[in-house]
Amino acid sequence: MSVMRVLTLLAGGAASAYYVRKKLEGLEPQQPIANDDTVILYQFEYSPFCAKVRQILDFKQIPYQVVELTPILHSNYTLRLSGQNKVPYIRHKGQVIADSSAIALYLEEAFPEPATLPAERSEREQVLLIEDWLDESLQPAIGKLAYLSLFLNPQSVIDDPNVTTGIAALDKHKDKIVPLMLSRSVRKNKLTAADLPKLEARVNDVLGRLEAQLRGKEYFVGNQMTLADLTLLGHLNNADRLKLFDYNGPHAWLMDWRQRRLAEMKQIETINV
Repeated sequence: MSVMRVLTLLAGGAASAYYVRKKLEGLEPQQPIANDDTVILYQFEYSPFCAKVRQILDFKQIPYQVVELTPILHSNYTLRLSGQNKVPYIRHKGQVIADSSAIALYLEEAFPEPATLPAERSEREQVLLIEDWLDESLQPAIGKLAYLSLFLNPQSVIDDPNVTTGIAALDKHKDKIVPLMLSRSVRKNKLTAADLPKLEARVNDVLGRLEAQLRGKEYFVGNQMTLADLTLLGHLNNADRLKLFDYNGPHAWLMDWRQRRLAEMKQIETINV
């Protein structure tokens, strides 16, 4: 279903839908009231790369506020503000930084403690290599499976109060808008229901490599969380929605690891309150 089709249904006719769309595209998301020292994160809640950045911000205990964007309606706004059309991006001290890896390096320089990168050069390079592999190999595999699985069964996303359109007036129509957004991703990746077994096999293959690197360890590198661990936490943000990650399944070890790291993050928040 196209954007115009959804807006036609919401507006009560094609002519009205055209003007509704133009009006919505012209709306800027609500901006938080914050000083220049506060990091503003522009995101879509469901995005694992946005979850990755939230994990870094939380780990470093950096004050930040979130601006929720709707991928369908806010692409022009994002292009004007950041010079590109993807989330996440942040605004801080008059600068706009896009791409989760670039944001991670910026935050490490601007807020060096606690560090997410080891001081020792070889360990630092190892962390960055793992981060890149997680971004470029693990996440595309999980992402495609998630898009298709949730497109076929979107109710958990529709019911999630953290997933919003970024426009309050449209949130009551999430039952129509969420399937549209998922459909857009499925079409972009040229996926059909027949691809599910192949996608699951690909995820299992990638998780096998991950298991060889991480199972039996608390952290990828060293004896504390680094950017590599925070990246994996972000990319597992939607794992609870996928049957492949059932706690009684073959990847239960990974979900147990995730729970331990989330508990550690919660302890960090408690200590710093």
